[in-house]
Amino acid sequence: MLKKLIYQLLFLHFLQNTILSQFIKIQNLDFIKDNLPFYVCGFNAYYLHSEAAKGKLYIVDETFQFAKNFGFNVVRCWAFYESENINNKYAIRTEPYRFNDNSLLALDYVLAKAKEYDIALILTLANHYDDFGGISAYLKWAKKNFNNNNLTKKDFYSNDTIKKWYKFYVDFILNRINFFTGVKYKDDPTIFSFELINEAENIGENFLTIRDWYSEMAKYFKSIDTNHLLSTGETGYDVSFQYYYDYNFFYNSRSFLFDGTKGTSYIENLKIKEIDYACAHLYPDGWGINWKAGSNWIRDKSEIAREFNKPFLLSEFGIRNFNKEKVYDEWLKTLSTYSKPNFLVWQYKHKDVYNNDDYGFNETNLNLVHLLISYKNKIINKNDSINFVLEPTLFQNYPNPFNPSTEILFYLPQDEYIQIQIYNMLGEKLSTLKDGWHIKGYDKLLLSFENNLLATGNYIVVLKTKKIIKSIKMTLLK
Repeated sequence: MLKKLIYQLLFLHFLQNTILSQFIKIQNLDFIKDNLPFYVCGFNAYYLHSEAAKGKLYIVDETFQFAKNFGFNVVRCWAFYESENINNKYAIRTEPYRFNDNSLLALDYVLAKAKEYDIALILTLANHYDDFGGISAYLKWAKKNFNNNNLTKKDFYSNDTIKKWYKFYVDFILNRINFFTGVKYKDDPTIFSFELINEAENIGENFLTIRDWYSEMAKYFKSIDTNHLLSTGETGYDVSFQYYYDYNFFYNSRSFLFDGTKGTSYIENLKIKEIDYACAHLYPDGWGINWKAGSNWIRDKSEIAREFNKPFLLSEFGIRNFNKEKVYDEWLKTLSTYSKPNFLVWQYKHKDVYNNDDYGFNETNLNLVHLLISYKNKIINKNDSINFVLEPTLFQNYPNPFNPSTEILFYLPQDEYIQIQIYNMLGEKLSTLKDGWHIKGYDKLLLSFENNLLATGNYIVVLKTKKIIKSIKMTLLK
């Protein structure tokens, strides 16, 4: 159990180490801190508050020490912990209006330690999943208060009383005065931003329910706190294929990513004025798509964010049982090409925190750590390798022959309207891979699809511009 005396003994130490800084803002698609561009190079450590609430303060200290030692500058963690069990001494809330003092002090500690190590925090205010309470805790409170056992997750987003409970928590946290620093959360520049909820879904329901919830809660948040940036915390699912590359050829036909199955829309959520920047998560092996198709996801999300004049943050990403260095290098190159290298890898795995999801990394993965850090101040020059080319060029796909994934490289010496299409050997068009305005330079398309989409054989890929047509032959082998 946390003791207030411990915190009181540390109080002056934290005050002496308070770092004065400006709030992070947005300018021309860049995050700006102290009037300079700020690139997010960080990781997720969702457990910091809960471990501190258990009295394991050293885990917080060592996590921020790791970040500081290697140059990570942002950490994303949970700023919630609900429970229907009034005896849960680690939860922040055990009833809608009942708070646990010791657990709140633990959250204060996380924020104060981040300030000491000059690490910016992204604080998430709720969870779609059951971990640390989440929506299920709200529903259990509601079932008890309403004497109604038929509530579903949709009610979290639509029931006025439950929304009132969420708003109360937002107001409470933003106006809380940190015990160690004496600063209200809403006035503390140590916080990079807040997220409304982690990975919201409303499966089988209309996306408008979550969109309207985001809009209402974002307006409420901004009525209290105009200092901090705000984002949704979403995965990035959508309700239309219109703004994405052909999902059959680029996403292994995983229609659930774009057909509204998840009941939320990345594009519609991004239109909300009070949502300051775009965010998305990336887990190809969990979605049944090839890891290379992860670059397609990053490209599409980045381009859509740019259309709405908002920065893009890849706020969670990971892969299991594969060469993480190879995969992350490929993804971060894509991120740097289409956006800015703003990312939070999932996740830093402290040696004393149990986790078996196989996504984690720590000090034992130094090559991976160095790779991640190398992107903090480096934006890949996508024209380096072929800037001698004077006309639009379509390069041979690699690998070729292939099964079932391949890269198609092309180059444009100037911004222009292009089409890239795939044909069978009878001259029948099978798909338009790209149709629209494209910026100059080197780029690539990553085909990733189910084997039953195309038969074994040869196919023609054609690049068309206003003045020129280029083609290549590629071979699919099964």
